[in-house]
Amino acid sequence: MAHAPQLTLNAARAIALDAQGVATRASGTIRGLKSTLDRIGLLQIDSVNVYARSHHNVAATRAAGIAPADVDRHTHHDSRIRSLGPVTEAWAHEAALIRTDDLPLFAFRQQSFRKRFAPHFESNGDLHRELLAQIRDRGPLAITEIEHEDNVRMPGGWWNKNAVHGAVGALFRGGDLVVTGRKRFERVLDVRDRHDIGDPVDYDTAHDELLRRASVHLGIATLDDLRDYYRFGYLADAKRALGVLLERGDVTEVSVEGWDRPAYLARDQARSRRRDVDAILSPFDPLVWHRPRALRLWDFHYRISIYTPALQREHGYYVMPVMIGGELVGRVDLKRDAKADALLVQHAHVEPSQAGRAAELAPRMLRLLRQNADWHGLSDVRLVGPGTWTDTLRAATAA
Repeated sequence: MAHAPQLTLNAARAIALDAQGVATRASGTIRGLKSTLDRIGLLQIDSVNVYARSHHNVAATRAAGIAPADVDRHTHHDSRIRSLGPVTEAWAHEAALIRTDDLPLFAFRQQSFRKRFAPHFESNGDLHRELLAQIRDRGPLAITEIEHEDNVRMPGGWWNKNAVHGAVGALFRGGDLVVTGRKRFERVLDVRDRHDIGDPVDYDTAHDELLRRASVHLGIATLDDLRDYYRFGYLADAKRALGVLLERGDVTEVSVEGWDRPAYLARDQARSRRRDVDAILSPFDPLVWHRPRALRLWDFHYRISIYTPALQREHGYYVMPVMIGGELVGRVDLKRDAKADALLVQHAHVEPSQAGRAAELAPRMLRLLRQNADWHGLSDVRLVGPGTWTDTLRAATAA
């Protein structure tokens, strides 16, 4: 039996960067954003915006610094929402922006949700029918715009939601409602049957296609990586779909230097050598969102820390990986301070393996910080917090 071709770790890194569209970026236009969404399949959404919305940051890393306002315009965020546009939302990885044309691929997930929570749908049938009728009559609505006696603000913070909120969330997860956009970052939803979505894709076919797309989005990946991209619930589904891809020639098994398991190279994936990528990455960037892959590919042990008690945080609150020259060399905790007209660097840490290069890397890091401040329209960058890289960056600033 022939041995699988072996790739160096540097070759695997270059392939991964090329597949994700960060090695050669698209234009910072709506066309570039469309190309980016095609290339990586989805933009994960997260509510934390101490620095920037995650999907804005991921898009700008690939579409040459595209302005958040342009991303919002294309995705119907904070605009007058009349109908379903080219982008909607689905539980793809987590909650994520996807092309509307891809929604039928996730019908199996909606069906699984309805089956899993059948008692909820049965016991709340009257409320569900009432809410669907109101949205059908009034048009797309955010939850706070729904008129219902139970739609009141609950005590206890963001996690304590009322019955209407729970019902609308279930109807969205179950496929009765679709997201037409967002208003002040709140989903605006409409009844699905008002729109021509397309027929649902059957279970096995959807898994085959999503695993194939994951292989293209990642370039080179283990089975674990492929399964994680679209969050397959069952390992057996991923294994079966991988067998289909191997038989069709959509992926080729290879080995990667230092990896303890087989890897799979997407068909027609160029063996890119370009790795000179500088970027400050969102915690929810596909390059790093699967922590075992970040460790395997870049020897980068990563935690975001927003759920870590403050006294136990080593690298700050909203911890963002720093990539310079195609390597993960550090991490920073950034805050956008509009009142101070400054980007605040609350923590700055160089990776222990890169400590000897801290001064060498500092000018490129400062350029990244300046670029990110400019992206936000901020005049200043301020190093205000601790970290193993902070003093070196301050010295480079003063030089």
